[in-house]
Amino acid sequence: MNSPDSLRAFGKNLLESAYRLNKDLGVEGERQVETDKDMVLEADLAISREIQSLVEKRGVPTVLWTEEFKRVQFGDNPLETIAFDDIDGTFNKKHGAGILPYCSIATIFDTPNPRYEDAVYAGIIIHTTGDLFEAIRGQGVLKNGVRLATNFPEQLERNSTIYVNHHETSRATPDFLPAIGRLEARTVSRDILSSGVAFALVAQHGVAYIGGRNKAHELGAGYLFMRELGGTILDFEGRDIGKDLYEFEGSKSMIAAVSLGVAQEILMELRKTA
Repeated sequence: MNSPDSLRAFGKNLLESAYRLNKDLGVEGERQVETDKDMVLEADLAISREIQSLVEKRGVPTVLWTEEFKRVQFGDNPLETIAFDDIDGTFNKKHGAGILPYCSIATIFDTPNPRYEDAVYAGIIIHTTGDLFEAIRGQGVLKNGVRLATNFPEQLERNSTIYVNHHETSRATPDFLPAIGRLEARTVSRDILSSGVAFALVAQHGVAYIGGRNKAHELGAGYLFMRELGGTILDFEGRDIGKDLYEFEGSKSMIAAVSLGVAQEILMELRKTA
Protein backbone atom coordinates (compact mmCIF):
# COMPACT_ATOMS: atom_id res chain seq x y z
CA MET A 1 0.00 0.00 0.00
CA ASN A 2 1.29 3.45 -0.88
CA SER A 3 2.10 5.85 1.96
CA PRO A 4 0.18 9.12 2.44
CA ASP A 5 3.28 11.00 1.31
CA SER A 6 3.54 9.07 -1.95
CA LEU A 7 -0.18 9.47 -2.59
CA ARG A 8 0.16 13.18 -1.91
CA ALA A 9 3.03 13.44 -4.40
CA PHE A 10 0.98 11.75 -7.09
CA GLY A 11 -2.19 13.71 -6.33
CA LYS A 12 -0.22 16.95 -6.46
CA ASN A 13 1.25 15.91 -9.80
CA LEU A 14 -2.23 15.28 -11.20
CA LEU A 15 -3.47 18.68 -10.08
CA GLU A 16 -0.43 20.59 -11.31
CA SER A 17 -0.72 18.81 -14.66
CA ALA A 18 -4.37 19.87 -14.90
CA TYR A 19 -3.40 23.43 -14.06
CA ARG A 20 -0.69 23.59 -16.73
CA LEU A 21 -2.91 22.01 -19.37
CA ASN A 22 -5.79 24.39 -18.66
CA LYS A 23 -3.41 27.33 -18.94
CA ASP A 24 -1.86 26.04 -22.18
CA LEU A 25 -5.29 25.55 -23.77
CA GLY A 26 -6.13 29.23 -23.35
CA VAL A 27 -9.33 30.35 -25.05
CA GLU A 28 -9.57 27.01 -26.89
CA GLY A 29 -10.32 25.41 -23.54
CA GLU A 30 -13.43 27.58 -23.21
CA ARG A 31 -15.00 26.19 -26.37
CA GLN A 32 -18.25 24.43 -25.55
CA VAL A 33 -18.71 20.80 -26.59
CA GLU A 34 -22.02 19.40 -27.86
CA THR A 35 -23.43 17.13 -25.15
CA ASP A 36 -26.68 16.16 -23.46
CA LYS A 37 -25.08 16.85 -20.06
CA ASP A 38 -24.59 20.14 -18.27
CA MET A 39 -22.07 22.47 -19.85
CA VAL A 40 -18.89 20.71 -21.03
CA LEU A 41 -15.85 22.54 -22.37
CA GLU A 42 -12.81 21.38 -24.31
CA ALA A 43 -10.81 21.88 -21.11
CA ASP A 44 -13.00 19.33 -19.28
CA LEU A 45 -12.29 16.67 -21.88
CA ALA A 46 -8.60 17.46 -22.27
CA ILE A 47 -7.95 17.36 -18.53
CA SER A 48 -9.84 14.08 -18.07
CA ARG A 49 -7.81 12.53 -20.90
CA GLU A 50 -4.56 13.75 -19.35
CA ILE A 51 -5.45 12.41 -15.89
CA GLN A 52 -6.38 9.04 -17.38
CA SER A 53 -3.01 8.89 -19.16
CA LEU A 54 -1.03 9.76 -16.03
CA VAL A 55 -2.83 7.18 -13.88
CA GLU A 56 -2.29 4.49 -16.50
CA LYS A 57 1.43 5.30 -16.85
CA ARG A 58 1.90 5.11 -13.08
CA GLY A 59 1.31 1.38 -13.26
CA VAL A 60 -0.50 0.95 -9.94
CA PRO A 61 -3.76 -1.07 -10.03
CA THR A 62 -6.32 1.70 -9.60
CA VAL A 63 -9.97 2.54 -10.06
CA LEU A 64 -10.16 5.99 -11.67
CA TRP A 65 -13.28 8.13 -11.79
CA THR A 66 -13.37 11.28 -13.91
CA GLU A 67 -16.38 13.43 -14.65
CA GLU A 68 -16.12 12.99 -18.40
CA PHE A 69 -15.09 9.30 -18.70
CA LYS A 70 -16.66 7.87 -15.52
CA ARG A 71 -15.14 4.64 -14.15
CA VAL A 72 -11.98 3.16 -15.64
CA GLN A 73 -9.98 0.38 -13.99
CA PHE A 74 -6.26 -0.05 -14.53
CA GLY A 75 -4.85 -3.48 -13.67
CA ASP A 76 -6.30 -6.37 -11.74
CA ASN A 77 -7.12 -6.24 -8.04
CA PRO A 78 -6.97 -2.43 -7.67
CA LEU A 79 -5.47 -1.06 -4.48
CA GLU A 80 -7.01 2.39 -4.48
CA THR A 81 -9.58 4.75 -5.96
CA ILE A 82 -8.80 8.12 -7.50
CA ALA A 83 -11.65 10.58 -8.11
CA PHE A 84 -10.86 13.58 -10.29
CA ASP A 85 -13.14 16.50 -11.11
CA ASP A 86 -11.56 18.10 -14.17
CA ILE A 87 -13.22 21.52 -13.93
CA ASP A 88 -15.41 22.36 -10.95
CA GLY A 89 -17.10 25.64 -11.78
CA THR A 90 -17.38 25.20 -15.56
CA PHE A 91 -19.86 28.08 -15.78
CA ASN A 92 -17.32 30.35 -14.07
CA LYS A 93 -14.62 29.35 -16.55
CA LYS A 94 -16.90 29.88 -19.55
CA HIS A 95 -18.58 33.12 -18.48
CA GLY A 96 -16.50 34.49 -15.60
CA ALA A 97 -14.09 36.54 -17.73
CA GLY A 98 -11.14 35.22 -15.74
CA ILE A 99 -12.60 36.72 -12.56
CA LEU A 100 -14.93 34.07 -11.16
CA PRO A 101 -13.00 31.18 -9.55
CA TYR A 102 -12.93 27.57 -10.70
CA CYS A 103 -10.76 24.60 -9.80
CA SER A 104 -9.75 20.97 -10.33
CA ILE A 105 -10.17 18.44 -7.51
CA ALA A 106 -8.35 15.18 -6.77
CA THR A 107 -9.29 12.70 -4.05
CA ILE A 108 -7.38 9.47 -3.39
CA PHE A 109 -8.84 6.64 -1.30
CA ASP A 110 -6.81 3.68 -0.04
CA THR A 111 -9.38 1.09 -1.15
CA PRO A 112 -11.16 0.16 -4.41
CA ASN A 113 -14.59 0.36 -2.72
CA PRO A 114 -14.28 3.42 -0.52
CA ARG A 115 -16.39 5.15 2.04
CA TYR A 116 -15.96 8.90 2.50
CA GLU A 117 -13.79 8.31 5.56
CA ASP A 118 -11.29 6.30 3.46
CA ALA A 119 -9.89 9.40 1.74
CA VAL A 120 -6.14 9.69 2.33
CA TYR A 121 -5.40 12.71 0.14
CA ALA A 122 -7.50 15.51 -1.29
CA GLY A 123 -6.28 18.45 -3.32
CA ILE A 124 -7.95 21.50 -4.84
CA ILE A 125 -6.05 23.71 -7.29
CA ILE A 126 -7.66 27.04 -8.12
CA HIS A 127 -7.04 27.90 -11.76
CA THR A 128 -7.57 31.64 -11.44
CA THR A 129 -4.89 32.05 -8.75
CA GLY A 130 -2.69 28.94 -8.91
CA ASP A 131 -3.22 28.27 -5.20
CA LEU A 132 -3.07 24.62 -4.15
CA PHE A 133 -5.02 23.46 -1.09
CA GLU A 134 -4.34 19.96 0.21
CA ALA A 135 -5.66 17.74 2.99
CA ILE A 136 -3.64 14.70 4.06
CA ARG A 137 -5.11 12.23 6.51
CA GLY A 138 -3.56 12.84 9.92
CA GLN A 139 -1.49 15.79 8.69
CA GLY A 140 -3.95 18.66 8.45
CA VAL A 141 -4.76 21.07 5.62
CA LEU A 142 -2.14 22.97 3.64
CA LYS A 143 -2.23 25.99 1.39
CA ASN A 144 0.74 26.08 -0.97
CA GLY A 145 2.61 23.77 1.43
CA VAL A 146 1.91 25.77 4.61
CA ARG A 147 -0.35 24.21 7.23
CA LEU A 148 -3.51 26.19 7.99
CA ALA A 149 -4.67 26.97 11.52
CA THR A 150 -7.54 25.03 13.07
CA ASN A 151 -8.64 27.30 15.92
CA PHE A 152 -12.24 27.68 14.76
CA PRO A 153 -15.31 28.64 16.82
CA GLU A 154 -17.80 26.09 18.10
CA GLN A 155 -20.76 28.29 17.20
CA LEU A 156 -21.74 30.83 14.58
CA GLU A 157 -20.84 34.46 15.16
CA ARG A 158 -21.91 37.67 13.46
CA ASN A 159 -18.75 37.72 11.34
CA SER A 160 -18.81 33.99 10.52
CA THR A 161 -18.49 33.38 6.79
CA ILE A 162 -20.77 30.71 5.36
CA TYR A 163 -20.92 29.66 1.73
CA VAL A 164 -24.21 28.48 0.24
CA ASN A 165 -24.92 26.54 -2.95
CA HIS A 166 -28.14 28.38 -3.72
CA HIS A 167 -28.66 26.91 -7.19
CA GLU A 168 -28.62 23.23 -6.26
CA THR A 169 -30.40 23.84 -2.96
CA SER A 170 -33.28 25.64 -4.66
CA ARG A 171 -33.64 22.75 -7.12
CA ALA A 172 -33.31 19.85 -4.68
CA THR A 173 -34.47 21.05 -1.26
CA PRO A 174 -36.33 24.37 -1.66
CA ASP A 175 -38.13 23.96 1.66
CA PHE A 176 -34.85 24.67 3.43
CA LEU A 177 -34.29 28.04 1.77
CA PRO A 178 -36.15 30.11 4.42
CA ALA A 179 -33.98 28.58 7.17
CA ILE A 180 -30.84 29.21 5.14
CA GLY A 181 -32.03 32.79 4.67
CA ARG A 182 -32.25 33.19 8.44
CA LEU A 183 -28.68 31.92 8.79
CA GLU A 184 -27.52 34.32 6.08
CA ALA A 185 -29.18 37.22 7.89
CA ARG A 186 -26.94 36.73 10.92
CA THR A 187 -23.66 35.78 9.21
CA VAL A 188 -21.60 36.78 6.19
CA SER A 189 -22.95 34.75 3.25
CA ARG A 190 -21.37 34.02 -0.13
CA ASP A 191 -22.11 31.86 -3.19
CA ILE A 192 -19.17 31.38 -5.54
CA LEU A 193 -20.55 28.69 -7.90
CA SER A 194 -17.75 26.20 -7.28
CA SER A 195 -17.97 23.74 -4.40
CA GLY A 196 -14.26 22.94 -4.54
CA VAL A 197 -13.33 26.59 -4.18
CA ALA A 198 -15.87 26.91 -1.34
CA PHE A 199 -14.25 24.03 0.57
CA ALA A 200 -10.83 25.64 0.11
CA LEU A 201 -12.09 28.99 1.36
CA VAL A 202 -13.81 27.43 4.37
CA ALA A 203 -10.47 25.81 5.24
CA GLN A 204 -8.67 29.14 4.98
CA HIS A 205 -11.02 31.51 6.78
CA GLY A 206 -14.62 30.38 6.57
CA VAL A 207 -16.84 28.49 8.93
CA ALA A 208 -19.31 26.44 6.89
CA TYR A 209 -20.63 25.52 3.47
CA ILE A 210 -24.27 24.48 2.90
CA GLY A 211 -25.74 22.70 -0.10
CA GLY A 212 -29.06 20.97 -0.66
CA ARG A 213 -27.51 18.76 -3.30
CA ASN A 214 -23.76 18.50 -3.77
CA LYS A 215 -22.01 16.08 -6.09
CA ALA A 216 -19.72 13.42 -4.68
CA HIS A 217 -17.12 14.72 -7.17
CA GLU A 218 -16.39 17.46 -4.64
CA LEU A 219 -17.67 15.91 -1.42
CA GLY A 220 -14.94 13.27 -1.17
CA ALA A 221 -12.36 16.02 -0.96
CA GLY A 222 -14.59 18.21 1.18
CA TYR A 223 -15.03 15.52 3.81
CA LEU A 224 -11.30 15.03 4.29
CA PHE A 225 -10.78 18.79 4.41
CA MET A 226 -13.38 19.24 7.14
CA ARG A 227 -12.16 16.26 9.18
CA GLU A 228 -8.57 17.49 9.11
CA LEU A 229 -9.77 20.89 10.33
CA GLY A 230 -11.52 19.26 13.28
CA GLY A 231 -14.97 19.48 11.71
CA THR A 232 -17.24 17.25 9.67
CA ILE A 233 -19.94 17.02 7.01
CA LEU A 234 -23.50 16.19 8.03
CA ASP A 235 -26.42 15.57 5.71
CA PHE A 236 -29.72 17.36 6.29
CA GLU A 237 -30.84 14.43 8.44
CA GLY A 238 -27.92 15.05 10.80
CA ARG A 239 -25.86 12.02 9.78
CA ASP A 240 -22.10 12.23 9.45
CA ILE A 241 -21.45 11.04 5.88
CA GLY A 242 -18.11 9.39 6.69
CA LYS A 243 -19.49 5.83 6.79
CA ASP A 244 -21.45 6.23 3.56
CA LEU A 245 -20.21 4.48 0.45
CA TYR A 246 -18.51 6.91 -1.90
CA GLU A 247 -20.45 6.97 -5.15
CA PHE A 248 -18.77 9.32 -7.63
CA GLU A 249 -21.96 10.02 -9.56
CA GLY A 250 -24.10 10.46 -6.46
CA SER A 251 -25.03 13.59 -4.55
CA LYS A 252 -26.01 14.55 -1.01
CA SER A 253 -27.48 17.34 1.03
CA MET A 254 -24.72 18.59 3.26
CA ILE A 255 -23.54 20.91 5.98
CA ALA A 256 -19.76 21.15 5.87
CA ALA A 257 -18.38 22.88 8.95
CA VAL A 258 -15.02 23.43 10.63
CA SER A 259 -16.43 22.26 13.98
CA LEU A 260 -19.17 19.86 15.03
CA GLY A 261 -20.78 22.63 17.09
CA VAL A 262 -21.24 24.84 14.03
CA ALA A 263 -22.62 21.93 11.97
CA GLN A 264 -25.14 21.09 14.70
CA GLU A 265 -26.19 24.75 15.08
CA ILE A 266 -26.89 24.97 11.36
CA LEU A 267 -28.76 21.68 11.45
CA MET A 268 -30.99 22.97 14.29
CA GLU A 269 -31.85 26.01 12.18
CA LEU A 270 -32.70 23.86 9.17
CA ARG A 271 -34.96 21.66 11.27
CA LYS A 272 -37.11 24.67 12.13
CA THR A 273 -38.65 24.20 8.67
CA ALA A 274 -40.49 21.09 9.96
